[in-house]
Amino acid sequence: MVIKNGRVIDPASATDRVADVLLVEGKIAGVAPNLSAGGADIFDATGMGATGDATDLYQQAVQVVLRDRKASTSYIQRRLQIGYNRAASIMERMEQEGVVGQPNHAGKREILIEGAGDDAL
Repeated sequence: MVIKNGRVIDPASATDRVADVLLVEGKIAGVAPNLSAGGADIFDATGMGATGDATDLYQQAVQVVLRDRKASTSYIQRRLQIGYNRAASIMERMEQEGVVGQPNHAGKREILIEGAGDDAL
């Protein structure tokens, strides 16, 4: 491998494979101040986004589950139009807070609390 003009070049290949080298001191100096001056926090303690966003999304998910009486990760994902990982985290939080039970052998969850759930929607 040869480094030429900030690029890594593999002379053994028939065509040159080129990758930019990110660890150029000038680039780091330009990026680091922007990261440290960032401003508002991106994640809350749950890792689910800013505090207001995570709380609102969780409350919406609880309302959907109570209203529709369906508690699954994929259902929350579809109804709230969010990614699978975020929906799974919300389902885990609902389980920890006693809204839904653990999944049974078929993956179904029992809804443990009663409520219409559509007051705020």
